[in-house]
Amino acid sequence: MTTPFSTLLGLASMALVTASCLGGETDPIDVTEPAAGNVSIEMAALDLPDVTSALYSISVRNDSGQTIAAVTIDSADYGNGHGSATYITPCDADPEEQPNRVTATLVQLFAGNTPISAEMPPPIVRDVTCQPNADTLVELDFTVVRSAQQGFFDIKATVEDIFCSAKLDCVDDYTPNAATTVIIGFTCGAGDPDLVDTYLYMTDIVVDCGALGTAIIHPDGDGYLSAADITDNNDPNNLVTTVRVYRGSQAFEDFDGLYWNVSFGLTTWGAAADCSVSLQATATDGTLGAGSGGTAPYWSREGYPIVDWNVPITLDTDVVCTEHPVGGENGVAVIFPEDGQDYDSQYGGSGL
Repeated sequence: MTTPFSTLLGLASMALVTASCLGGETDPIDVTEPAAGNVSIEMAALDLPDVTSALYSISVRNDSGQTIAAVTIDSADYGNGHGSATYITPCDADPEEQPNRVTATLVQLFAGNTPISAEMPPPIVRDVTCQPNADTLVELDFTVVRSAQQGFFDIKATVEDIFCSAKLDCVDDYTPNAATTVIIGFTCGAGDPDLVDTYLYMTDIVVDCGALGTAIIHPDGDGYLSAADITDNNDPNNLVTTVRVYRGSQAFEDFDGLYWNVSFGLTTWGAAADCSVSLQATATDGTLGAGSGGTAPYWSREGYPIVDWNVPITLDTDVVCTEHPVGGENGVAVIFPEDGQDYDSQYGGSGL
């Protein structure tokens, strides 16, 4: 099962926020005239060939919630193209008003004068200590999910040159004695396999059939899964049957990827209830994976995109799932978890 799926491609933009505060520590703050200071915000270029500029919204508030600065800037006026920009705006250096809160929002991307259709990440919020005569550096990672039509490909996202695709399909003639067969597809590549290692991450797959119970599939391994990898609390009237996992390499035109596909039958017993399937998955290259020096895994940080499946399979005993590509607004979507995401299983690395 190496069919290409609806796709999501990624690219991360890094913003460097430097708080450079010039006010004296003993200077009192006036409600209408905060102690002097500056925040220097440097937006790195967006590594996307058709992006020529980006619109950013920036605000700075002191600890009392007073707005010190609020501005929207066009990177074309403050950078050298492709979304890079440097902008200096005030912050509050009064020691009684720390920390200052910097909020940065990526509002819009442009190709020339034409807006680019994209799903923007949530605003990034950082607390900055605005110290007199000192600089504070804050790194912000923006990730953009872009709409695109490229054959089977429906969504184009950018995250450090990581390319992904995802879908869920239901078919009627694949698993004997089942009401329908659910096929989950996930494919990603982080670029040239001689230079980087691709890692895929996936949670357990939850088949929720309401009053009939829940089946949980642990998608490790290859081929038919054993009973040890499936928790089904309705034995012998199982909700799922014939669970299979397929993992391996897949070559695309511009990169090599890994696929992680899962299929299973929903039994006629399970189909008697309203059932749904849910899971999450994402990918990194090896340098963005488990973290080092005490740093958190990249995918556990805010603003890193994951694919979220939440698809109804049956309703009132009828099979209602069909084809569900990522971004198709029918149960498979890219989301930006506020607190990141944990994963039960991973697959990838060198030597594959």
